Amino acid sequence: MNHTLRESWLHTALEDHLRDYFTECGLTIPEHVRIGSGWPSRQALTRKKRRIGEAWSNTCSADKSHEIIISLYVFDPAEVLAILVHELIHVTVGVEHGHKKPFTDGMKAVGLEGKPTCTVAGGALLARMPAWIKALGPYPHARLDGRDKGKKDVCRLVKLQCPHCDCIVRTTQKWLDEYEGEPWPCPCGGELIQEEPKK
Repeated sequence: MNHTLRESWLHTALEDHLRDYFTECGLTIPEHVRIGSGWPSRQALTRKKRRIGEAWSNTCSADKSHEIIISLYVFDPAEVLAILVHELIHVTVGVEHGHKKPFTDGMKAVGLEGKPTCTVAGGALLARMPAWIKALGPYPHARLDGRDKGKKDVCRLVKLQCPHCDCIVRTTQKWLDEYEGEPWPCPCGGELIQEEPKK
């Protein structure tokens, strides 16, 4: 089978192969799952800790569909399938659980290995993939880096400011990406907050 659209390939993988596989593993994928390719909402273009997949709860969707995004950066069909399986576990056990026990139980059941935040296919899952990929045909996509190769990286400093003592620190976006989600402490004991970008 030759697909011309990435979404067609991804949905065929779900409906023709992964639903039955999850059932064999004791898991039931929800009925309404929409899969697209695009840039995840955060860390899609960072060099380190690049996010290559994302799952959204059906509570976020107007038509109550679970939403999965596979990054445009990924082009290898085996890697795409492994990412899709990872994200399908999120929507199956509940996105609200993150990478905690319900997710880790699910990943073990379907044959994902490694850290819960950075899984790879292993065991039974790896054994199934060649037949699935053969049936699906080529993944109709070439890697999209998201960076203009003709432009130089420009160092732009980002302003962080403490709301308590007005201390100001400037740093690069690289460091903000590296420590995303972690607080930036101020010497006064407060927290440095990133300045809102100007519109």
